[in-house]
Amino acid sequence: MSKTKPLGPITVERLEKYLNWLAHEIDLRGEEGVVFFPLWERLEQELSALQIRQDTMARVRARLNCRNSI
Repeated sequence: MSKTKPLGPITVERLEKYLNWLAHEIDLRGEEGVVFFPLWERLEQELSALQIRQDTMARVRARLNCRNSI
């Protein structure tokens, strides 16, 4: 049995790369590309959620930095 290599963490960059690839595939298939819309929507949701988490963490760290400098 072969083992697959772990993909590693999901990052904004990785999700953007997947969306770029998927956009190309959808465009190539024309009207038949609509079958990929659920995947497109899911990737967009995951990207948005990850960006929100990163933004929240940045605000948390900024607050800590301000507090530590007082």
